[in-house]
This record gives sequence, C-alpha cells and structure tokens, in this order.
Amino acid sequence: MVKVKESPMNQSDRFRVIETTTSWARGSEPTKPMTPPPDPPIKTIVYIKTGGKSLGFSVCGGRDSRGGDMGILVRNIDPNGLASQDGRLKKGDEILEVNSQSLRQSTHKEAASIIRVSHRHF
Repeated sequence: MVKVKESPMNQSDRFRVIETTTSWARGSEPTKPMTPPPDPPIKTIVYIKTGGKSLGFSVCGGRDSRGGDMGILVRNIDPNGLASQDGRLKKGDEILEVNSQSLRQSTHKEAASIIRVSHRHF
C-alpha cells in the first residue's frame, strides 16, 4: 500500500495566484489576498505485485536533498510497471508512506530502501 499526496502540478489550479498586493489611492480599499488553494488530496494506492513485474516508479528528494529538506517525490514512471498500468500515481506526487511506514522525514537512501524492501509485500 502506498499513501500519496498529489502533486499540485497535477491539479488544474496549479497556476492560481495565491496572494496579490497592489497600491491604492486614498479612500479606496486594498486588494484582499486570495485564499490559498486547499492541500492536495491524499490518496491510498494498493498495488498487487504478481509475475515479477516491478512497481515501475523511481523517486527523488528526501531530507538530504540538494534542494533542501523535501518530501519523497515520484521522479519517473516506467510505462511497463504496475504504477503506469494503474494510472493513479503521477510524476511529482509525494510518497507519504509505504506499507504504513512513513517516508516524511526520510533521506533519499532510506526511502529507496523502504520502497525496494516493501515492494515484495505488495
């Protein structure tokens, strides 16, 4: 079982302006900030691994990432893997946990190991 937070890049409102600031003339009202978009939905995906087929996705990120502390993100999806056939996992989605084991504070190496070991139990 993989718990995933959808990437904001997969949502239709990915280019929505979160806050605007403007100057205003005396007696006019300032522009109110727009409401930030809601958190992306969290989805649970269950893969049943059969016939030696791989889960078919790679990850990047982690608390030791060159870009700073970040979540474990889906980097690529193999077109021949289970994730591609299922269609729900998307590039850029954040992997929150695998088989109830949290990846939220994992390094890249730790997350890759958890996914590699856990895929035998899908």
